[in-house]
Amino acid sequence: MAKDESSDVARVQGQASELTPYDRFVQYALERAEVESTDWSAEQLTRDQVIDITTATDEDALFKAMELAGLTGLQYLENGQEIVVHDYRFVRGNLGVGVYAVINATDVASGVSSFCAEANARGIHVTSFDPIYALTPEKIAERSEPDLESVFRTIGSVPTYRWSYYKTPERMRDFRQRAYRSFLSDYEEHRERYVAGELPNLPFADGSFDLTLESYFLFAYQDRLSYEFHRDSILEIMRVTRGEARIYPTVTFEAQPSEYVPMLRSDPVLERFQFTEIKTDFEFLVGSNSFLRVRRR
Repeated sequence: MAKDESSDVARVQGQASELTPYDRFVQYALERAEVESTDWSAEQLTRDQVIDITTATDEDALFKAMELAGLTGLQYLENGQEIVVHDYRFVRGNLGVGVYAVINATDVASGVSSFCAEANARGIHVTSFDPIYALTPEKIAERSEPDLESVFRTIGSVPTYRWSYYKTPERMRDFRQRAYRSFLSDYEEHRERYVAGELPNLPFADGSFDLTLESYFLFAYQDRLSYEFHRDSILEIMRVTRGEARIYPTVTFEAQPSEYVPMLRSDPVLERFQFTEIKTDFEFLVGSNSFLRVRRR
């Protein structure tokens, strides 16, 4: 941060009639992060430079940038995928850190996660995709508690999990019980947000989403899903994604790095994409502290 913040305030406020609040924030954040850019428009930042800025700038600086740009009334939520909400979105959690002017996002293989419900409640338009959405709310409800109870009874004795976040299996069960109940409520009321289907086929038009998220399916089930399935799924995910995709984690359920990650990087069919592993500060499954970011070159 520059020491003379008064000059920053005057400069940013002086541009109010020329730039949108988001553009003012972007300009300031880029300058504070000392990230070179020939085009710092909201569109360019959202898709190409957000990680550069958020890894070069601490959170206090980002919030100061928002304040100077006139973005006020922020709300900070502490849960698995924290969100700071105003007109623009600050997403933080096990899928990384970023500033997004998100119009549409999709959550692939999302199951009974509450992410779709929570995001839409805060103005982020998320569509979830999973085979389970072919079932009625009643059928999903019948399965949810027994499935959670089965996980709860066994997971405490599994050595490949770290408990720094959840602390105890009981606390993990409480978190996940709240999550699936939130999902069920939203699923009953907003079925249009939940689309049934299976990878590697997505029933969406090309470039439908700014951001696609996927967690605990690709890579995690490496022993059941072939490399070709992974490759085809990523091609399909990127077909429907205008911006970037994030695949979490990059390890298997045996807590081993997936052998498919280097294979994807060297596959000529995927040469138009850039694959980058991004570290996170969340780790439940041992080694699950990174996600794979996929962008077009």
